[in-house]
Amino acid sequence: MERERQGNQRDQDDDAQRPIFNWICYKAHQAAEKALKARVLNNDANKLSGRSFTSHDLLNLAMFGHDELRQLAREFRDQVVPEHTAMRYPQNFTQGKIPTDMFEEKDAEKAIELAEKIIDIVDSEM
Repeated sequence: MERERQGNQRDQDDDAQRPIFNWICYKAHQAAEKALKARVLNNDANKLSGRSFTSHDLLNLAMFGHDELRQLAREFRDQVVPEHTAMRYPQNFTQGKIPTDMFEEKDAEKAIELAEKIIDIVDSEM
């Protein structure tokens, strides 16, 4: 079962002919994550422990930000994906589902919207 799910996800990941919404969400998450890490490093690298810096949790990375930044990170978690690995790995889902099955165009659009807002705020502060 798990081997089959991994193979199904591999086939979906390899299909460049159509948008793959879980990967769009993942790339948006990565962009927001890197912006938040750059912000913390720019403002006060001493506040960022080694564990925090390796974190992929947007809300954790936004904890030193103002309310709007934390709210955007919270929205990403609540409206797009609670855990970053869910965008990539089939074992995060039950009933034979794979990440490609779980993300739709609306999720990708929301991920891009939130990531762009986070990046804009970070850029304006740096």
